[in-house]
Amino acid sequence: MPAAKAEFRSAQRSRRRADAALRTDDDAARLSASFAEQASAWLSTVLPTDPSSAPSVACYLNAAVEPPTAALLQALHDQGGTVLVPVCLPGHLMEWVFWHPGIEVRRSDLAPVDEPVGPGLGFQDLFGADGPGLDAMLLPATAVDAAGNRLGQGGGYYDRFLATLADTGHDVPLAALVFEPEFVPQGSFAVGALDRPVDAVVTERQWRAFGK
Repeated sequence: MPAAKAEFRSAQRSRRRADAALRTDDDAARLSASFAEQASAWLSTVLPTDPSSAPSVACYLNAAVEPPTAALLQALHDQGGTVLVPVCLPGHLMEWVFWHPGIEVRRSDLAPVDEPVGPGLGFQDLFGADGPGLDAMLLPATAVDAAGNRLGQGGGYYDRFLATLADTGHDVPLAALVFEPEFVPQGSFAVGALDRPVDAVVTERQWRAFGK
């Protein structure tokens, strides 16, 4: 029987804290670089190939024990793309802020994460005539199973955003970042009817795409 979401998520968080406690600064830097390499490899398969294009990619600022994104965010910026990072809003909603190196960040009032400071784009701003749109998304997760089911943090922020994407017909490629042991067999955790699977999983060792 699959484990309940809360139970499985709690076990994953405990393992993450234990692993993070043993990680040196050099380990963390190497880990960040490895995630950037694997995520960039996946992105190369889904982003526009026109060299003059400036793809728009959503990513996240990692919490202390999450798969690190610092090197990935820097790489996306250096490649000339538009980088968007989420900010939590009341009602478990999100808006998006343009990210660049050195941007001011502050602790969210709604979630245990740091967020960039700047003008936010709501859904209509993001996909409006003058908005950047989205060419790909890199999502946080606590686990991904072999069918592409993503276990989030439990807040529902991404679930609501992904549901709005689907309801409005925006087919944005999705990849979830997890540590290698968090890519688990199908059926390891419960999946609800509203849970949207991702197109790929990215770990520090490799990336894997799922068939649609």
